[in-house]
Amino acid sequence: GREDQARSYFIRAGEIALASYANHEAEEYFRKALVLSPNKTLRADLLAGLGKALYKQGRAKEAEKIWKQAIEQYMDIGDRNKVGEIYARLSWLFWYHDDHTEARDLCQEGLRLLKGEPDSPGYVRLLAEAGRTALFSGFPDQALDRCEKAIEMADRLGILEDKIEANITIALGEKDVNDCIRILEEMADLAVENGLLRTAARAHNNIGATMDNQVTDLNSCRSHYITAAEIYGSIGDVESILFTMRNIFENYLELGELLAIEDEVAKLLKSAAVPENRIQNFLFEHKPVQLFYQGDWFAALEIYRENLHDLSSTEHIERASDKRWQIAYVLIELDRFGLIDDLSEAEELLTENIQDNLSLFSSNFGLVFVYIHQGKLKKAHDYYEKSLSTVRNPNHKGFQYYLRPWICLL
Repeated sequence: GREDQARSYFIRAGEIALASYANHEAEEYFRKALVLSPNKTLRADLLAGLGKALYKQGRAKEAEKIWKQAIEQYMDIGDRNKVGEIYARLSWLFWYHDDHTEARDLCQEGLRLLKGEPDSPGYVRLLAEAGRTALFSGFPDQALDRCEKAIEMADRLGILEDKIEANITIALGEKDVNDCIRILEEMADLAVENGLLRTAARAHNNIGATMDNQVTDLNSCRSHYITAAEIYGSIGDVESILFTMRNIFENYLELGELLAIEDEVAKLLKSAAVPENRIQNFLFEHKPVQLFYQGDWFAALEIYRENLHDLSSTEHIERASDKRWQIAYVLIELDRFGLIDDLSEAEELLTENIQDNLSLFSSNFGLVFVYIHQGKLKKAHDYYEKSLSTVRNPNHKGFQYYLRPWICLL
């Protein structure tokens, strides 16, 4: 009766709001529909939609909880297609919050559940996401295999979005930087032509990163980063905007625009309707990097130490690894300029990273400087060799460019 009509109205209104990027309104409609005791299938779909609305508002913890409930519901009713889709979304969530290990593990877990299942949109999405996480976790062969399977399945199903996503990942594995950029630009154009805005933003973000890391065209890379942020802003994807803003923040630092950085970054975030508390958290998190570039190294060091102390090593192991490296890097620079004379803290932090199997290149390379300072030249040479062994392609032009200033310092 009326309850069924109301539920149908709220569900439809929520779907329209989500498609229109009105994420807060979508959340309200989905919650109202959930109150009206839907059946298991509807409940699962509503939880999936609610999780998406929450995630796009930057409420990742709430989205994680809701999506895990959705997976349980879909498993109960045997809908493996939707199981694959939600596993892919959860992987993105953890990846954007710097838990790359959990993101990859979720992909592997989801693929095990879908093994032997027929082709489906959720399956192809999970294959594409598994390829992406494999590439950035240092498994290029596995990444290529997952992406090729995703493309084949996408062709059979007639799904363009995940085919483009897989091609973006394959492009990022290209050894020739010009081929990489060419494919990424083609994928960005194809995504825009077909209204696949989130995928287009990902392509632009990766064009920017490639130009930054391998071509060092800092002005061109900024334009791609900003294009990505603007697209994410237009679809109300707060988490993706903040992820892209890390690149924009670093770009301002690399170009030496230290005085303008806070105002410009805050302006970009506000124009994308990012909540004020998230803007302030972002600026606070990146404050020590700014202080470091401004030469206030001791102030940056203290903030990094506070940040590390606030992190739980079990819940935020990869973020803790980054903080340990940042502290060690500042200490190495202070030592290099004769401002301190003890690198035992740096040695301890970098060794801990290596024991956790995280930040391997930077941690091994950092120990090269530590052991040179301590006069342990044989040990320094051993860690230099270890650092190179952690890189997939040490002869890559971009990596050699990155390595050159370190070698000059040595």
